[in-house]
Amino acid sequence: MQEIQESKDQQKHADLLKILIIDDDSVDRDHYVRCLSADADNEYVIKECGDPIEGMSLYREEHFDCVLLDYMLPTMDGLDVLKALVGNEPEDKPPIIMLTGQGSESLAVCVFTMGASDYLPKHRVSTESLKRAILNAVENFRLRTALAGKRRSLETKNRKLQSRNEEIQRFYQTVSHEIKTPLTSIREFVALVHEGIAGDLNDQQREFLGYALESCDLMAAEVNDLIDVTRLETGRLKLELNESSITETVEQSVRTVSALAKKGSIVLKTDIPKSVPLVRMDQRRVIQVITNLLSNAIKFTEPAGNVAVRVELGHSGLQICIEDSGCGISDTHIERVFERLYQVPIEENGGQVVGLGLGLAISNEIVKLHGGTLNVKSELNRGSEFSFNLPIS
Repeated sequence: MQEIQESKDQQKHADLLKILIIDDDSVDRDHYVRCLSADADNEYVIKECGDPIEGMSLYREEHFDCVLLDYMLPTMDGLDVLKALVGNEPEDKPPIIMLTGQGSESLAVCVFTMGASDYLPKHRVSTESLKRAILNAVENFRLRTALAGKRRSLETKNRKLQSRNEEIQRFYQTVSHEIKTPLTSIREFVALVHEGIAGDLNDQQREFLGYALESCDLMAAEVNDLIDVTRLETGRLKLELNESSITETVEQSVRTVSALAKKGSIVLKTDIPKSVPLVRMDQRRVIQVITNLLSNAIKFTEPAGNVAVRVELGHSGLQICIEDSGCGISDTHIERVFERLYQVPIEENGGQVVGLGLGLAISNEIVKLHGGTLNVKSELNRGSEFSFNLPIS
C-alpha cells in the first residue's frame, strides 16, 4: 500500500503545473481559474496578473510551465508582450497560449509565427479545451527541451570527436614525416652495401641485406598509406586527371608485383581487349589501386595458385577485375574489408599478418574520387574478386 501511495504522490507531483495568467479582465481570469480547478486529472498552481508589465516581470522572476496571455491588453498589445516574453529563442521558453475574444485566421498565423504554442478563442474556453491546450503545449515544450539537451550533448561529443580526430591526423602526419626521412637514408645505405659498392659480400650477407631492403620498402609503403589516409580525411588528396591508357596502367601494375608473384610461385595473368578507349583518370593513383589489389591477391593465395587481371568494356565505363584462387573472405568479414585499420582475423586469411589495414580503405576512396565503386565478391576457401569501374573519356 505504501508503494502505491508513493507512486500516486509521484504522479501527482509530476502533474503539478504552474500557470501564469496575464489578462486585464478579472472576469476572464476567474473563468480560467474555475476551468482549471474543475480539472480532476491535474493540479495547478495559478498566478494572475492584470497588468502586462507586472506579468512580464513575474515571468522572468519565476518558473512557469505555461502562460495564458490575453491578446487585447490596455497598455500594450498582446503581440508585443508575446515578443518580449519569447525573445529570439522561443523554443527555449515555456509555452505561451494566446487567448482572444475577437480572433481571425491571419491573427492565428501571426501568433504562431511569433512563437506562441497555441491559440484559443475565449468563447471556446472550457475545462476540457483549456486542459488539452495546456497539456499539449507543456508536453511539446518538454519534448523540445529534451531534444535540445540531446542535441547539445551530441554537439559536445561531436566536437570532442573532431578534436580527437584532428589529434590523430596530426599524429599520423608527424610520425609519417619523422619516419620517412631517416627510413629513406637507411634504405639507400643498405642498397649501397647490398650492391657491393662498399665491398664484397658473401651470399648469406647479400640475402640478409635483401631482407632488410624488403622491410624498408614495406615500412615506406605503410608510411605512404598513413600520409594518404591523412590527405583523404582532410580533403587534401587531389586527383590529376588525364586521358590515359588502361592497358599501360594494368601492365605497369603487373610489372610492379611480378617479383612478388614469382617469389610466391603464383601464376599472374592479364586479360585486356585489344582496343580499349582512353580513360580520364589519375594514372598514378589507379596504378596504386590495382597494385594494392594485386598484392593482396598474391599474398592470400597459396603457391601454384592463380591471380588474374581482367578488363571489360561495359555501358557505364571500363570494369577492372582482380581475381584470385586464394583463401577467400567469409560473409562475417566481407562487409568490413573497406574499413580503415580493419583486418580479417589471422585464422581466416591464410595465416597472413600484412600491413596496417589501410590499403583497401585508401583504394576504395581513390575509386570514389574517380566516380567509381570498388566491389568485392568472395567465398571462403574459394577465392575473391575485387572490381571497380572507371568512366570512359
